[in-house]
Amino acid sequence: MEDLQQLKVYGEVVARKSFTRAAVALGISKASVTKIVAQLEKGVGVRLLNRSTRSVTPTDAGETLARRLVPLFGLLRELSTELSDFAAHPRGRLRVAAPHGLSLSQLGWQIEDFIADHPDVHVSIHLSNRDDDLVMGGIDVALRIGPIEARDVVVRKLRPVPLVLCASPRYWARRGMPSKPEDLARHDVLTYSLWDASSRLPFLVDGKTHYVPCAAASMRTMPRH
Repeated sequence: MEDLQQLKVYGEVVARKSFTRAAVALGISKASVTKIVAQLEKGVGVRLLNRSTRSVTPTDAGETLARRLVPLFGLLRELSTELSDFAAHPRGRLRVAAPHGLSLSQLGWQIEDFIADHPDVHVSIHLSNRDDDLVMGGIDVALRIGPIEARDVVVRKLRPVPLVLCASPRYWARRGMPSKPEDLARHDVLTYSLWDASSRLPFLVDGKTHYVPCAAASMRTMPRH
């Protein structure tokens, strides 16, 4: 982008035949224009402009560069318009990752509405409980439940997902129903292994998250009650 800025400044100087007028058109100081052109000449290793007190004219090398800039800037304007069209009219493939717990029955109507609004976008859903690298997996959007540890992604909170503690009546009859969160320390708790809840459960107490240690059990080892 720095090279493009240099070329843009140079093109203005050639078009207006003046460092001063180029500076006014670009909204920068004459000193900045002079410095940028000098950096460009140093970079290409050849003088591009002949300077005098009355005029600024391109050298042969400078004329060649100015001539080549016309189609280059035309292509850049065309590219900018095309990219803006992507923003106004999205199209292409959108890859969305979601955990198995967030079933398609919950996502279905949102996807249907999105496709109706953006018919040129093809939505691909990838269901996985693994916290894979989004860039390596080619994922555009990932839906996650719980805290996000990755720091190189843009995170937006969509909606709260309530968690409910439950057990069968036979279990409560056998082990006793807890009256406060701390009572869970003496209970067998079946937790979601992908969360940081294998040894503690989060509770919201007075607006703050409070963790209660628990004895986690797996599907294979948890006794029947």
